Amino acid sequence: MINKNFLHYFITGTNTNIGKTIISCALLSEFKKRGISCIGMKPIASGAYLNNKNKIWFNEDVNLLNKYSNSLYEFTKLINPYLFKYPISPYTSSNLENRIINTSHIINCYNYLSNLTDVIILEGIGGFSVPFHDNENSADLAEKLGLPIILVIDLKIGCINNALLSLEAINSRGLKLIGWVANHTQIVDTLFANENYIELTKYLNVTPLGRIPYLYNLNINLISHYLDFSSLF
Repeated sequence: MINKNFLHYFITGTNTNIGKTIISCALLSEFKKRGISCIGMKPIASGAYLNNKNKIWFNEDVNLLNKYSNSLYEFTKLINPYLFKYPISPYTSSNLENRIINTSHIINCYNYLSNLTDVIILEGIGGFSVPFHDNENSADLAEKLGLPIILVIDLKIGCINNALLSLEAINSRGLKLIGWVANHTQIVDTLFANENYIELTKYLNVTPLGRIPYLYNLNINLISHYLDFSSLF
Protein backbone atom coordinates (compact mmCIF):
# COMPACT_ATOMS: atom_id res chain seq x y z
CA MET A 1 0.00 0.00 0.00
CA ILE A 2 1.34 3.41 -0.98
CA ASN A 3 1.71 5.87 1.88
CA LYS A 4 0.95 9.39 0.64
CA ASN A 5 2.05 10.99 3.92
CA PHE A 6 5.59 11.19 2.57
CA LEU A 7 6.78 14.03 0.39
CA HIS A 8 8.52 13.86 -2.94
CA TYR A 9 11.61 16.04 -3.41
CA PHE A 10 13.22 18.01 -6.22
CA ILE A 11 17.04 17.97 -6.07
CA THR A 12 18.75 20.90 -7.76
CA GLY A 13 22.16 22.52 -7.57
CA THR A 14 24.03 25.75 -8.00
CA ASN A 15 25.70 24.28 -11.10
CA THR A 16 26.32 21.04 -12.97
CA ASN A 17 28.65 18.21 -11.86
CA ILE A 18 28.42 19.08 -8.16
CA GLY A 19 27.03 15.85 -6.70
CA LYS A 20 23.26 15.96 -7.17
CA THR A 21 23.15 12.29 -8.17
CA ILE A 22 25.20 10.92 -5.27
CA ILE A 23 23.16 12.95 -2.79
CA SER A 24 19.93 11.76 -4.43
CA CYS A 25 21.20 8.18 -4.11
CA ALA A 26 22.13 8.71 -0.46
CA LEU A 27 18.61 9.99 0.22
CA LEU A 28 17.08 7.02 -1.62
CA SER A 29 19.26 4.71 0.45
CA GLU A 30 18.04 6.33 3.67
CA PHE A 31 14.39 5.85 2.71
CA LYS A 32 15.01 2.20 1.83
CA LYS A 33 16.69 1.60 5.20
CA ARG A 34 13.52 2.88 6.85
CA GLY A 35 11.35 0.52 4.82
CA ILE A 36 9.92 3.31 2.67
CA SER A 37 9.51 2.57 -1.02
CA CYS A 38 11.21 5.12 -3.25
CA ILE A 39 12.09 5.85 -6.85
CA GLY A 40 14.82 8.10 -8.18
CA MET A 41 13.77 10.03 -11.28
CA LYS A 42 16.02 11.98 -13.65
CA PRO A 43 13.70 13.30 -16.37
CA ILE A 44 16.51 14.69 -18.54
CA ALA A 45 20.02 13.27 -18.83
CA SER A 46 22.79 14.31 -21.20
CA GLY A 47 25.61 11.91 -21.95
CA ALA A 48 24.68 8.42 -23.12
CA TYR A 49 26.75 5.28 -23.62
CA LEU A 50 25.91 2.22 -25.69
CA ASN A 51 25.75 -1.10 -23.85
CA ASN A 52 27.49 -3.45 -26.27
CA LYS A 53 25.68 -6.47 -24.84
CA ASN A 54 22.07 -5.38 -25.28
CA LYS A 55 22.68 -2.42 -27.65
CA ILE A 56 20.72 -0.11 -25.36
CA TRP A 57 21.83 3.45 -24.64
CA PHE A 58 22.19 4.28 -20.96
CA ASN A 59 23.28 7.08 -18.64
CA GLU A 60 25.47 6.46 -15.59
CA ASP A 61 23.49 8.80 -13.31
CA VAL A 62 20.19 7.13 -14.25
CA ASN A 63 21.73 3.70 -13.60
CA LEU A 64 22.88 4.84 -10.15
CA LEU A 65 19.42 6.15 -9.29
CA ASN A 66 17.91 2.84 -10.42
CA LYS A 67 20.42 0.95 -8.28
CA TYR A 68 19.33 2.71 -5.09
CA SER A 69 15.61 2.78 -5.91
CA ASN A 70 12.91 0.19 -5.37
CA SER A 71 12.09 0.71 -9.03
CA LEU A 72 12.20 -1.96 -11.71
CA TYR A 73 14.21 -1.37 -14.85
CA GLU A 74 11.13 -1.67 -17.07
CA PHE A 75 10.18 1.80 -15.82
CA THR A 76 13.40 3.41 -17.09
CA LYS A 77 11.54 5.25 -19.88
CA LEU A 78 9.39 6.86 -17.18
CA ILE A 79 12.29 7.51 -14.82
CA ASN A 80 14.33 9.07 -17.63
CA PRO A 81 12.02 10.09 -20.49
CA TYR A 82 14.69 12.22 -22.19
CA LEU A 83 18.16 10.77 -22.73
CA PHE A 84 20.53 12.65 -25.02
CA LYS A 85 23.75 11.34 -26.52
CA TYR A 86 26.16 14.20 -25.86
CA PRO A 87 27.07 15.55 -22.37
CA ILE A 88 26.02 19.09 -23.20
CA SER A 89 23.11 21.37 -22.34
CA PRO A 90 19.61 19.96 -22.90
CA TYR A 91 18.80 22.95 -25.13
CA THR A 92 21.67 22.16 -27.51
CA SER A 93 21.17 18.38 -27.24
CA SER A 94 17.50 18.57 -28.09
CA ASN A 95 18.24 20.76 -31.12
CA LEU A 96 20.96 18.39 -32.35
CA GLU A 97 18.67 15.38 -32.02
CA ASN A 98 15.58 17.23 -33.22
CA ARG A 99 13.63 16.36 -30.08
CA ILE A 100 11.49 18.77 -28.07
CA ILE A 101 11.51 18.45 -24.29
CA ASN A 102 7.88 18.47 -23.22
CA THR A 103 7.34 19.24 -19.53
CA SER A 104 3.79 17.88 -19.74
CA HIS A 105 5.22 14.49 -20.72
CA ILE A 106 7.65 14.63 -17.79
CA ILE A 107 4.81 15.43 -15.40
CA ASN A 108 2.74 12.55 -16.81
CA CYS A 109 5.68 10.19 -16.15
CA TYR A 110 6.06 11.60 -12.65
CA ASN A 111 2.34 11.16 -11.91
CA TYR A 112 2.43 7.55 -13.09
CA LEU A 113 5.46 6.74 -10.95
CA SER A 114 3.96 8.48 -7.91
CA ASN A 115 1.23 5.83 -7.88
CA LEU A 116 3.85 3.09 -7.58
CA THR A 117 5.87 4.34 -4.62
CA ASP A 118 5.88 6.32 -1.38
CA VAL A 119 8.60 8.76 -2.37
CA ILE A 120 10.08 10.15 -5.57
CA ILE A 121 13.48 11.82 -5.52
CA LEU A 122 13.49 13.86 -8.73
CA GLU A 123 16.90 15.10 -9.82
CA GLY A 124 17.03 18.16 -12.04
CA ILE A 125 19.66 18.77 -14.69
CA GLY A 126 22.42 21.32 -14.12
CA GLY A 127 21.33 24.31 -12.06
CA PHE A 128 17.85 25.54 -11.23
CA SER A 129 17.12 27.54 -14.40
CA VAL A 130 18.42 25.49 -17.33
CA PRO A 131 16.75 26.20 -20.71
CA PHE A 132 14.96 23.29 -22.39
CA HIS A 133 13.89 25.31 -25.42
CA ASP A 134 12.89 28.89 -26.16
CA ASN A 135 9.74 28.76 -24.03
CA GLU A 136 10.52 26.54 -21.03
CA ASN A 137 13.31 25.76 -18.60
CA SER A 138 13.96 23.61 -15.56
CA ALA A 139 12.55 26.25 -13.21
CA ASP A 140 9.23 26.00 -15.09
CA LEU A 141 9.25 22.24 -14.54
CA ALA A 142 9.99 22.67 -10.83
CA GLU A 143 7.17 25.19 -10.50
CA LYS A 144 4.66 22.92 -12.23
CA LEU A 145 5.63 19.99 -10.00
CA GLY A 146 5.52 22.16 -6.87
CA LEU A 147 7.86 19.91 -4.91
CA PRO A 148 9.98 20.99 -1.93
CA ILE A 149 13.54 21.77 -3.03
CA ILE A 150 16.88 20.45 -1.80
CA LEU A 151 19.82 22.52 -3.04
CA VAL A 152 23.33 21.09 -3.57
CA ILE A 153 26.08 23.70 -3.29
CA ASP A 154 29.65 23.33 -4.51
CA LEU A 155 31.64 24.79 -1.62
CA LYS A 156 34.11 26.91 -3.57
CA ILE A 157 34.81 30.57 -4.32
CA GLY A 158 31.57 32.22 -5.47
CA CYS A 159 29.34 29.65 -3.76
CA ILE A 160 27.52 32.23 -1.61
CA ASN A 161 26.53 34.30 -4.63
CA ASN A 162 25.48 31.16 -6.56
CA ALA A 163 23.46 29.85 -3.63
CA LEU A 164 21.66 33.13 -3.02
CA LEU A 165 20.83 33.55 -6.70
CA SER A 166 19.44 30.00 -6.70
CA LEU A 167 17.42 30.73 -3.57
CA GLU A 168 16.02 33.90 -5.13
CA ALA A 169 14.98 31.94 -8.24
CA ILE A 170 13.39 29.21 -6.10
CA ASN A 171 11.45 31.74 -4.03
CA SER A 172 10.30 33.61 -7.14
CA ARG A 173 8.55 30.42 -8.29
CA GLY A 174 6.68 30.10 -5.01
CA LEU A 175 8.66 27.01 -4.05
CA LYS A 176 10.11 26.08 -0.68
CA LEU A 177 13.75 25.30 -0.01
CA ILE A 178 13.68 22.72 2.77
CA GLY A 179 17.34 21.76 2.95
CA TRP A 180 20.77 22.10 1.38
CA VAL A 181 24.01 20.15 1.16
CA ALA A 182 27.51 21.57 0.89
CA ASN A 183 29.79 19.44 -1.26
CA HIS A 184 33.55 19.76 -1.74
CA THR A 185 34.18 18.84 -5.38
CA GLN A 186 37.82 19.93 -5.54
CA ILE A 187 40.86 18.11 -4.15
CA VAL A 188 42.42 21.35 -2.93
CA ASP A 189 40.08 22.96 -0.42
CA THR A 190 38.90 26.50 -1.06
CA LEU A 191 40.39 29.13 1.22
CA PHE A 192 38.03 29.99 4.07
CA ALA A 193 35.67 27.12 3.21
CA ASN A 194 34.54 26.96 6.84
CA GLU A 195 33.68 30.66 6.81
CA ASN A 196 31.73 30.19 3.58
CA TYR A 197 29.78 27.34 5.13
CA ILE A 198 28.92 29.44 8.18
CA GLU A 199 27.77 32.32 5.97
CA LEU A 200 25.64 29.99 3.86
CA THR A 201 23.99 28.66 7.02
CA LYS A 202 23.15 32.22 8.05
CA TYR A 203 21.94 33.53 4.70
CA LEU A 204 19.98 30.48 3.56
CA ASN A 205 18.26 30.18 6.94
CA VAL A 206 17.33 26.57 6.15
CA THR A 207 18.51 23.37 7.79
CA PRO A 208 21.81 22.15 6.30
CA LEU A 209 21.55 18.43 5.56
CA GLY A 210 25.29 17.89 5.61
CA ARG A 211 28.73 18.80 4.38
CA ILE A 212 30.63 16.29 2.27
CA PRO A 213 34.43 16.50 2.05
CA TYR A 214 36.25 15.69 -1.16
CA LEU A 215 36.15 11.90 -1.50
CA TYR A 216 38.20 9.76 -3.85
CA ASN A 217 35.76 6.90 -3.40
CA LEU A 218 32.16 7.93 -4.06
CA ASN A 219 30.71 5.17 -1.90
CA ILE A 220 27.12 5.91 -0.91
CA ASN A 221 27.54 4.43 2.58
CA LEU A 222 30.56 6.66 3.15
CA ILE A 223 28.78 9.72 1.76
CA SER A 224 25.76 9.02 3.98
CA HIS A 225 28.06 9.29 7.01
CA TYR A 226 28.31 13.04 6.34
CA LEU A 227 24.59 13.60 5.81
CA ASP A 228 21.69 13.98 8.21
CA PHE A 229 18.24 13.65 6.64
CA SER A 230 16.38 13.41 9.96
CA SER A 231 14.65 16.77 9.39
CA LEU A 232 12.91 15.28 6.34
CA PHE A 233 11.15 12.54 8.34
